[in-house]
Amino acid sequence: MADLQVVIPGVPPSLNRLTVGRGRVFRSDEWDTWKIDAVRLIREAKRLQKWTPQPGRHLWRIRIMWYRPDRRRRDSDNVVKAIGDALSAALDIDDCNFEYTTYRGWAKDSPRVVVLVGLDESQWRVEVFRQYTGGR
Repeated sequence: MADLQVVIPGVPPSLNRLTVGRGRVFRSDEWDTWKIDAVRLIREAKRLQKWTPQPGRHLWRIRIMWYRPDRRRRDSDNVVKAIGDALSAALDIDDCNFEYTTYRGWAKDSPRVVVLVGLDESQWRVEVFRQYTGGR
């Protein structure tokens, strides 16, 4: 199966701006808007590329190429979390089965996140995954 390829323009908003109050987490409007747009783009790419995830439990390889607009410090964990949440919602795949690899670069005129989704077929990872999931 070929990898799903998605380009999401801009930089995901920071999750550090989420506020907690009385046992609830309140997301910013900026975060909600970004996630809605990202889920839409992922679903559109899935449809256009005629990409269908294989049924069953698998370890998914998620490669994230993150092009930032400047050299300002940013927390890359926020990008991974944002992309994982959007992929999980758009593809209906549990994000605990995602294995991430991230790459960073700079693109002043076109900040974006490029995401490739595919099965992780690395034999050692498959064996470890099966060992810890009971062979399922």
